[in-house]
Amino acid sequence: MYESKALAKKSTANQRKEHNFEKYIQCATTLSLTKIGCWIGSVYVGLLAYADDVTLLAPKAMRLQLQICEDYAREYRIVFNATKSATMFIARRKVRICDDLGLQFFIDGKLIPTVEDFPHLGHIVTTTLDEKSDILAERNSLCGKINNVLCYFNKCDPFVKLKLVMLQ
Repeated sequence: MYESKALAKKSTANQRKEHNFEKYIQCATTLSLTKIGCWIGSVYVGLLAYADDVTLLAPKAMRLQLQICEDYAREYRIVFNATKSATMFIARRKVRICDDLGLQFFIDGKLIPTVEDFPHLGHIVTTTLDEKSDILAERNSLCGKINNVLCYFNKCDPFVKLKLVMLQ
């Protein structure tokens, strides 16, 4: 009896996740039909989604994209969290567009902060589109892991230590 309740809860949670994913697909479809956002050839890339992480790309009309997302959020009871969101302005030249124009974006009446870099799906995305900070973070993580192996297994054979580092 207990096992069937657990399975029922798990399948309900999976159905909810699948239903939420369908909602994101519907939102992406609506955005692509409005022809707002980024396009590469005939492929719409104005909304990139992975699980519950959504990225909006727009050379212009970002407010309209956010309004469409807010409407969908209200209709389908999805919550977009402004505190976990960020706005980035990526330009070809080193220009402080957001400071010069005073651009601010809101979702559900809450200000979305403007940042120079932001962690997204395990990587650090920067306004300059370079990988220096991401590579630095990964290098520091690797150094920490190596240090842990060396400290905890200091009496082991060097070959064993190498194998342990490679497993992490």
